[in-house]
Amino acid sequence: MTDTFDPAPPTAPTPRPPSVAALRDHCLYLEKERQAVEAALAQAESAAQAAFAQRDAAAVAQAFTERSALDARLQEIAADHARTGDALLAALQPALDAWQQKAQETVGRWASDQRHWLGQVDAHLDGLAQAVAMLTRLRLARQEQRNALLSELQAIVATVHPYGARWPDVAWDVPPLDVRSLLLRLADLQRQLEQAAAR
Repeated sequence: MTDTFDPAPPTAPTPRPPSVAALRDHCLYLEKERQAVEAALAQAESAAQAAFAQRDAAAVAQAFTERSALDARLQEIAADHARTGDALLAALQPALDAWQQKAQETVGRWASDQRHWLGQVDAHLDGLAQAVAMLTRLRLARQEQRNALLSELQAIVATVHPYGARWPDVAWDVPPLDVRSLLLRLADLQRQLEQAAAR
């Protein structure tokens, strides 16, 4: 007896779900059909009233039959539209989720860049504060050093007392600080920083 091998029946390919465009087009088609059925229903209602006025029993019965069929079709269209609308939203959800993730990642990069450059500004402000403090110390140091130099000169001149000696001329002043220009630049930076902080 020879063993026989029965191959498994081929598996049917899984049908692809309808696309967003196809579902949207079907919803639009259903809406147009609903409008057409509603128009036909209005005509059937008018025909039923006319038949009732004419006491045409057969015409009244036919009009009511048509109206019942149209009412049933409207219910079918409403149910189909609801199902298709749910499927449309479900099909669109992956794209919405991907967009949301992309937007959140973009906002995260914005926050990271802002923290980086705000840190740079803060570091430069620390350097600016140190520079301003150094300028203040330099002014005080110049005064102390000038006084020390004058005391030294007095001691030199005193060595020839009572004979007088001509004191050397020294231009003690240094170039003035252009404070106005610096303050204007700082004010401009302040405006730019306020604009950057505006939402």
